[in-house]
Amino acid sequence: MSARGPLAPRLAYDEGMTLPLLAVLSVLAADPGATNANEALPPLARALLRKRMEGHGRDHARLAKAVLLLKRETVKSIADELAAEPRLVRPLPGSRDELNASLPERFFVFQDALRLRAKELSTTATQGDEARLATAYGQLVQACVSCHAAFLERE
Repeated sequence: MSARGPLAPRLAYDEGMTLPLLAVLSVLAADPGATNANEALPPLARALLRKRMEGHGRDHARLAKAVLLLKRETVKSIADELAAEPRLVRPLPGSRDELNASLPERFFVFQDALRLRAKELSTTATQGDEARLATAYGQLVQACVSCHAAFLERE
């Protein structure tokens, strides 16, 4: 038996579990009011957002592992990074910023939800309540899935 206790062998993390786990959590956390209608984004906006989303994918894989293993400091750190990420700003009336003006308002709503839920997850991570941690993580994933349901290009 290892120094980590009798459950340690059963709690070993399998890297191959990340995507299936995220898929299950996504279904469980899905926003029933979200529409599945896919909104078109201009090619430039889609290209710029793709890089950001790839980073989010890496963050979420690390975050899922940290939540599952109850690594609260890691959860807090990743959630803080997500919350502090530079955001695209809503265009001002009459602005000539074509990129931001090309994004629908729903994009900014989802972006704000992600930031808010990342902050909530960060706060919850330090409180020692596993049920609240799981709920806060599920709500963060819900924000991601809702945005993907609206904007992800389906093959």
